[in-house]
Parts: sequence; C-alpha cells; structure tokens
Amino acid sequence: MPSNKIKKIKIAFVGNGYMARQHLKILKKFSDVNIIGYLGSGKKPYDKVEGFGIKFDTLQQLINSGPDLVCLCTPPCARFEYERELIKENVNYFVEKPPVINKQGDLIKILVRKRNKLNIIVGFQWRYFSFNNLLKENIKNDQVRFIYAERLLSTPFNEWKMSKEKSGGIMHEFLIHVIDYCRYLFDAQAEFIGYFANKPIAGKRNDNNYDLNDSEVLVFKVKNILCNIFGTNYSFNNNFFKLTLVGQKNIYRISFEKNGDTRFEIINNNKIKKTLIEKYDAPYIKESIFLINQIKSASKKNDKYIDSLLMSERIIKAIKKGKLF
Repeated sequence: MPSNKIKKIKIAFVGNGYMARQHLKILKKFSDVNIIGYLGSGKKPYDKVEGFGIKFDTLQQLINSGPDLVCLCTPPCARFEYERELIKENVNYFVEKPPVINKQGDLIKILVRKRNKLNIIVGFQWRYFSFNNLLKENIKNDQVRFIYAERLLSTPFNEWKMSKEKSGGIMHEFLIHVIDYCRYLFDAQAEFIGYFANKPIAGKRNDNNYDLNDSEVLVFKVKNILCNIFGTNYSFNNNFFKLTLVGQKNIYRISFEKNGDTRFEIINNNKIKKTLIEKYDAPYIKESIFLINQIKSASKKNDKYIDSLLMSERIIKAIKKGKLF
C-alpha cells in the first residue's frame, strides 16, 4: 500500500502506446518520480529507448510491485477490467477518461464509492492551459452566445472508435474534452440535445476527394449557451482543431497548431486584440504536478472521477439516441 509519507513516488504504466509515451515523457522530468515498469506489448529495444522500466507479465505482478500510482493508458474500451482490479486492490491510478458502457459504469461507481482510501485522478489537461484565468475573467464580463468546435483530421477512425457498443466509441474520445472544458469554464453541467452521424467509415480510404461521409455533429447546452461540435476524420490535407466562444463583446478562439502548440486569441471587430501561444507540453506538465501533489498529500477524493463518469454516461446516451446510418 502507498505510504502517506512518499518521498519519491513509484509509477507504473498499463499500456505503452502513444498516450502512455506522452505522459511518460513528462513524468520522467520530475526528480521525485520513479518509473518502475509497465504492462504492455513493447519489445526490449523499444523499452530501453522509452524508459518504461521493467515489463510486467500480468496486472497482479504490477500491483505486487507496490506502485504509488498507475497510469492507465489503454483505449477506453480496454480499461474496465484493469480499473476494476485496481479499485479492488486500493491502488491509486490516473486515467484520461473513465470507461462507461452498459453495466460497466454502474459497477465502477459502486466499487469507487466503497473505497475511501483510493485516489483516482482524471486527466482533462485542457483545464491546465495557462490562459484559462484570462479567458474566465473575460467571459465573466462578456455574454457568450454560442460555442462551436471543429475537428478536421486526416486520421481515419478505427473499429472501436466507430462502435456504439464500446466505451470511447464514436465521438466520445473527442468531445468529452470539449464538454468538460465548457463545464469548467462556466462551472455548469452540460445538457445534451442531439447527435447525428452521416455514414462513418472505418479504415483508411485511398481517394483524395474530401466529402462529409464521415461527418458527425453533437449539440449540447451549458449554462443556456448552445454548443455545437462538428468532426470528421477524412479531411485530407487538413489536420486541425478549433474551439470558438462567440461573445457579445469579443470572440475567443483556441486552436491547436500542427506542431502541437496551442494558440489562444481574443478577437474584436475582426481584429486580433491578443494572442498567446502555449507549448504542447505545458498543460501536461501542470497536470502532472497536480497528479504528483495529490498522491504525495494522500488526498482521497474521487468526486471528479464520478462526475466525469456521469458525464460520459450522458454523452453515450445522447449518441445512442441520435441518428447513425
């Protein structure tokens, strides 16, 4: 069991893919972190380069090594069994977003509420943008009328992201961050209005003709502000994401650059009044500081996790009731 007096926290990973490598890269920078090992499919040369530590053969072997924190970095559809066992063993863990599908979410809620000694941290890194205080102050003195998000990517959906029956499916991976961020900015719950998908197709196509056969739209409200999310994974020669808040005084725009950096702009009368650029790693670093401090302080709060799980349930309910053909 983790000690209340942790000098150097021991971290293990479940998964060693893209997201695991992103978190590993940041966590390795902290002198009070010791990466002890991982459960995943990487080969030895890969492990040595990335620095994941030793390879565990089973989750129980990983748990027996005594980690203070486990970073759970598998796709959402593959997290349920890992979460269930980590919760049962009272092992603290970090997860990008909770898995919710059918009865799995209900079981996770029951288990979490029974484990007062467990610390689960949900990773919504947009909450750690350096410009958030400035944005919050501005929208407090403005009247935001409409919010819309665009995701135009050239990366096609894989099978699990397409499925309505798998946690993290359809737009869940993308839109849960948008919805959480809107809730964070306005300190209000989200009300889901509708979802529509137009012939989403799995796999990569060979043609270079852009069309909307893979387009999706989800509409929700937060604090009576209408929010619209549009996304497609077949935008050839394009690869960007934007979130725009339209206020009575100003327009506030957040966009992700090709190099991964984030640009924040305040626009008035079609002119950019202010621009801030944030490096790709910055919000992840702040998120990791929060994560490490939570473990070191032995704080045992799971309200944010349960809240995120309930939000995921509302998203999936809206998607299942929406049109998909």
